[in-house]
Amino acid sequence: MRQSNKKPAPVVARQAGIVRREVAFTVLTPVLGGGVYVESDDSRRQIKPIDAVTPVRAAGVRGQLRFWWRAVHGARLPSIKAMREREALIWGAASSPGLVSISVDDRGLRTRELDVFQMVPNKMGTKYNGRVVGRGMEAIAYGAFPLKPADGKPVKLTPGRLTDLSGEAQLRWQISSSDADLIAEVADAVDAWLAFGGVGGRTRRGFGAVGATQPIDVRALNQRFCGLPGERLVGVPAFGRGPLKLGPREDDGIKALSYGLGRLRDFRQGTGEGMGRNPGLEDPRRPGRSRWPEAEAIRVKVRQGDPKYGRRQVGVDAFPRAQFGMPIIFHFQSFDDPRDQTLAPLDADRLASPLHLGCHSTSTGMGVHALVLSDGVQRDQASLSGITVQTKLTRNQANWFKSPLTGEPDVLQAFLNFYA
Repeated sequence: MRQSNKKPAPVVARQAGIVRREVAFTVLTPVLGGGVYVESDDSRRQIKPIDAVTPVRAAGVRGQLRFWWRAVHGARLPSIKAMREREALIWGAASSPGLVSISVDDRGLRTRELDVFQMVPNKMGTKYNGRVVGRGMEAIAYGAFPLKPADGKPVKLTPGRLTDLSGEAQLRWQISSSDADLIAEVADAVDAWLAFGGVGGRTRRGFGAVGATQPIDVRALNQRFCGLPGERLVGVPAFGRGPLKLGPREDDGIKALSYGLGRLRDFRQGTGEGMGRNPGLEDPRRPGRSRWPEAEAIRVKVRQGDPKYGRRQVGVDAFPRAQFGMPIIFHFQSFDDPRDQTLAPLDADRLASPLHLGCHSTSTGMGVHALVLSDGVQRDQASLSGITVQTKLTRNQANWFKSPLTGEPDVLQAFLNFYA
């Protein structure tokens, strides 16, 4: 995806207590979804089209800015109540408008659809299964699984597509206030979004990453946000609780997205050194046993398992990958193994991942990064289909033979060590 060489200064206008600003940005990586239309037909839920009229919706950007405002400034307020009151003042609430208005001029963007999956018949020609389209899309397919139709259907379902957005758009925001602190907080939220955020769906996994046409030093920005004074509210994802790791420079958005998703896929499921699975013994294309403890722990908890896995290779009854977010559905291939099991938080239906994979503009191309925004909540336990299980490891437990953690009990930190 080409980037503009122009580096216009942000436009700032002031009049009668109103401050207006404008910033140019590009969309660096392919976008997943982003439209307002939701299919009611289950066989078409995977299509997830982008909005044809407004590919970058102002409402979606506002939601992103709310999130990044909380991560930078909202989490530093003395209470959740105080955070919600200030958030409503700035960004609005259901009962009242906020001081900030947002508009996006995306007329300079051009759209191009990208295939990730294709449906192919089985050997008998009776059912269809999804396959990754060509080489170079395998890592992206790992993160774009919502676009894949259900396998094993007698009809050829339509896979969803990603959308590549080239060109330049303008974000315009104004705040009806001359309060310097409020103006600075909104400007910080915009900078955080331009450095670490995105548009569309699954932005935490790098889809739809945005970048300012005037590149932002993401390392310096992260250091500034982490150094802001004040205690962080427990329960609010925030800068200052987790690290930032920078990866290599990439030529384009496809390669940038592939790098981050590829490292996550390999850490969890790859078959190389320090990766998540053993190599396949009979077919190298089919990986062997998992080097993670969850599968063995499930067999112990439900007292059922394929006899060929009776000899344990990990020997730790814990679920460390819960730190990547929940729910997690564990699916076993063998008929002798347990049925599908769901790992979920004890006190909620889901837990968003604190790991943000992304891509950012640089003066020489695109850079990739992995950012952890922790909420400060200690979650040592989770629910496995109604059974309470442990998720936290000790350093000794994290050092099993060929462990992907290599002795690091913090799974997110272990991934950052593996990332670059």
